[in-house]
Amino acid sequence: MSQKVFEIIRGISQAAADIGYDGALTEDGKPYDFGMKRQQGHPVYSSRVMDGFNIGISGKTLILSYHTDLKLKEVYAQNLESEIAGMMKKIISELKKRYKANEGTALTLKKKGDIDVRVESSSRVRVWATAKCIYEIGKMGETKDILDEGPPDLEGNFKKFLDQGGLGSRPKNSAHKTKKA
Repeated sequence: MSQKVFEIIRGISQAAADIGYDGALTEDGKPYDFGMKRQQGHPVYSSRVMDGFNIGISGKTLILSYHTDLKLKEVYAQNLESEIAGMMKKIISELKKRYKANEGTALTLKKKGDIDVRVESSSRVRVWATAKCIYEIGKMGETKDILDEGPPDLEGNFKKFLDQGGLGSRPKNSAHKTKKA
């Protein structure tokens, strides 16, 4: 891995660490407010909504995951997929801003494919939604991506293992006589 690629990955990780937790503060000492639901309402008196994001990096690919808790009526009252996609755009925008503030250069992310949203129920009233979106990181050079490679050749590896023997022939020093049919 080149030094340039390492610095890009480190910068992305630092930007995500700066904004990714509840209670994150700007350099001015003010809380980050880029639209996360967990930042709405009073911390003690209001019913807090849990939401958050996570990033993963695999080669040239950045995988953004988002999680939120919802009430069932919120799922049916709106276009949930577009709302979650909008939240993920805000996260990416804030990630780019923080990266530029930390590193001094711009972060290039190109969206690959559509957003994948999954909604699961936790009770008759509450549900949680998880979403995943994949982006290609720019300026990564010839970095190989694990996701582009196909699955390993399990059948070939298994056949190679079976060809090593162990079932068909006995060792020369075995005193055990085999039955002849």
